[in-house]
Amino acid sequence: MTKRYGKKIQASRSGKAAICIFVKPEMKSKIISALATRGYGINFQEGITRLLEELIEKTSGIKSAIKNKST
Repeated sequence: MTKRYGKKIQASRSGKAAICIFVKPEMKSKIISALATRGYGINFQEGITRLLEELIEKTSGIKSAIKNKST
């Protein structure tokens, strides 16, 4: 169970986990442009989320090498 330390959580973040990626400053605008051009939205977070959802949907039937790796 995650400790919350009395902090309030933004309603839209409830039940979600964060993923942080770092890109060079000049790449961010290019990524946003590419996502918008391909119909994923004009917001970086929205576009990346939609792109990843589509990728997951397309690969859902494919066996994952990650799931099969022993730790």
